[in-house]
Amino acid sequence: MTEKNLNTKQSVHIILQEKGGIGKTYGSSLLLQYLISQGVSVVGIDTDPSNATLAGYKSLPVTQLNIMDGNSIDISCFDNLMVMIDESDNDYVIDIGSSNFIGFNDYVLSQDIYGMIESMGINVYLHIICVGGQANDQTLLGLQKIIAGGVPQAGKFQPPWQGSPVDAEKELHFRRC
Repeated sequence: MTEKNLNTKQSVHIILQEKGGIGKTYGSSLLLQYLISQGVSVVGIDTDPSNATLAGYKSLPVTQLNIMDGNSIDISCFDNLMVMIDESDNDYVIDIGSSNFIGFNDYVLSQDIYGMIESMGINVYLHIICVGGQANDQTLLGLQKIIAGGVPQAGKFQPPWQGSPVDAEKELHFRRC
């Protein structure tokens, strides 16, 4: 591991959800634009092998990186991503496509990847898109799968309908709007 700049704490933002077509890439692009506007040195990573929309935004600093081998993580490619994060002071916004959600989620949980990134002195933030309407149940199910596996930042989760963070493993209640 490399020595990090102690003046600022590096962050990795991971945007994920099992349901496709709900705005993960849109949210990733907005987060990238916001961080850039705040003077943050940030790189976007588009991991969607079938729909690399984020990498198509030429005005944003985005790299396409296929981390999948079929339905499973390509460990060598994933290791390259981890080395890239470790050897740089950049923040990262990683767009996880719905086609690789299951493989990604299974791998990061089984290998404690969030804990590994945090042990490098890097903040890990999960941005989990949930929507209303017909996709409400599917997106809440995706959220539930992520929460059940463990959440970075000491398991704190702040649903928009509550005023303060809650312990995700003990107190997460789904409320339909």
